[in-house]
Amino acid sequence: NENQNTSSSFSLSECLINIRENTLVTLANIAGVLNFDTYDSYLINQLINGLLHWSTCYSGEAIDPLQSSYISAQHLSIEILTKLSVHDMNMDFILATPSFYSIISLFHILTDWLNVDNMNSNISNSYTNVTRSQAYIQREFAIVLLNALVRCDSNAAHIIANIPYTISLLINFLEDYERKTTELITRYGSDYVLRLINTQETEQILFTTNDMLARAATCLLSMINYTDNIKIMKKYEDRILNLSISNVMDRNIGRILTDILHYCSLYNS
Repeated sequence: NENQNTSSSFSLSECLINIRENTLVTLANIAGVLNFDTYDSYLINQLINGLLHWSTCYSGEAIDPLQSSYISAQHLSIEILTKLSVHDMNMDFILATPSFYSIISLFHILTDWLNVDNMNSNISNSYTNVTRSQAYIQREFAIVLLNALVRCDSNAAHIIANIPYTISLLINFLEDYERKTTELITRYGSDYVLRLINTQETEQILFTTNDMLARAATCLLSMINYTDNIKIMKKYEDRILNLSISNVMDRNIGRILTDILHYCSLYNS
């Protein structure tokens, strides 16, 4: 009987793990078309609580790869939240879900995801990568979700701006692109880079796209729209200025960076 109970317990545990994994995968596939405004508030509250739990949990179950995948429950949960962010109404529901401590924990994890340790690897190594590493994908999720959060709520924008290195890491992202693009121009010429931009190869070689660069710049602009954050942003004024006048940055991104500098100029220290 003891062996039978152990076997039953093990089977139940495995079943629950499979249900959780299948649920997360299913939600990741449909999250982009979900609009919380059309669903029962209790159901939405339970869903968001679950996603925030797995997004901010540091247990092995959360951060270790799932049984049938190389990604974790935490990765899938943040991917779901990122895809949900395409609807502003969804962000209102997420930010309104108690406790706010979980939301703040999410801010910190997204900041951690901005930090890609191997970003400074030699650009020639990029040609051997046919797909982007998980770290680069996670960074894109972080940029998209942070951008949605700061645009949606001024309190969130203030908290995120005050998390150490968040602003610096977003600027690093833009600077890394600028540096790598400059290296490509030096090595292969400007014509090659012009043909490369906005193609699928851009992601494989530069690990990003103009859309992601624009989101990062917009995230910075959304932060500085709140007066309390201008003083923080001024610390990075020189770095932003260098990016805004760079010949390799897209004009639209340059305009966003110029707007940030304009806000900085209005601040009297």
